[in-house]
Amino acid sequence: MLIQKLREQTDFTPTEKTLADYILANIEHFGNPTVAGLAAASYTSKAAVLRLCKKLDFASYSEFRNALAQEIESLIRFDLLLSKEPFNERTTQKEIVEKIPILYDKILTEIRSALDLRVINRIVQRISSSHIVDIYGNGITHTIAATAAFKLATLGIDCNVHSGLNEHHAVFNAGQKDRTALLFSLTGGNKAIAKTAEYLRKNKIYTIGIGGDYYQTLKEQCSEYILLPKNQDLLGMEIMSPVIACNYVLDILFTALLVKNYRRHVETAAQVQNISISELEQWSQYKAK
Repeated sequence: MLIQKLREQTDFTPTEKTLADYILANIEHFGNPTVAGLAAASYTSKAAVLRLCKKLDFASYSEFRNALAQEIESLIRFDLLLSKEPFNERTTQKEIVEKIPILYDKILTEIRSALDLRVINRIVQRISSSHIVDIYGNGITHTIAATAAFKLATLGIDCNVHSGLNEHHAVFNAGQKDRTALLFSLTGGNKAIAKTAEYLRKNKIYTIGIGGDYYQTLKEQCSEYILLPKNQDLLGMEIMSPVIACNYVLDILFTALLVKNYRRHVETAAQVQNISISELEQWSQYKAK
């Protein structure tokens, strides 16, 4: 970066250091000075300004000035984004504990307002009628895919977790009406997942996508798509929003599927707890009194 070079001042002459120091000290209000204007303001000379431009690998002063203006604009924009971050170096642990639930609530409110209940209903109907659900995730979404498989398996739905496309598997199962594919991409632009969705669609396998719309790549290949909210956070926290939203959507689908076949799942839970069906019915009758 140009600004970094001005700070390091490698092989700069004393005059060039004076010039660089002036630029850095006035960087937020640098404006659009001429060679003569910059030389006068920094108490150097036009020749010194041009020598510095050449040393920094610029063919002309105007090229140097334009590059510097672009970096300044980027820094100002970045600083503005940082000012909107919920945390900074002065944030205490107590504030972190208090603010995280607020962030969760904000994320969940955004995804809740964006959900289309008709899409949720169609997806629930589709998964409940599927014999096999193939779940795809790549990178961090592979962990989400594994979580989805565990939750669906708890409801007795057979699942396979995949990290990428297996063409032979897709072709072998082509056109199976009781097979569904569930694909995750936090941005909606994961090329491997989008390629998988496209290949599955060509082989007439029903595809459900859950992800963002920074790119339309995955969305365009899916039979149904649940859109996750956009997020502008920095500092690595941008991962929180889509992951939390994904888990929220999964829990909605899990609960809707559980309710859809409630009696069967109650009976399964009773068997897991070593409670007989007759005992369960007697308890239900007692509660109803």
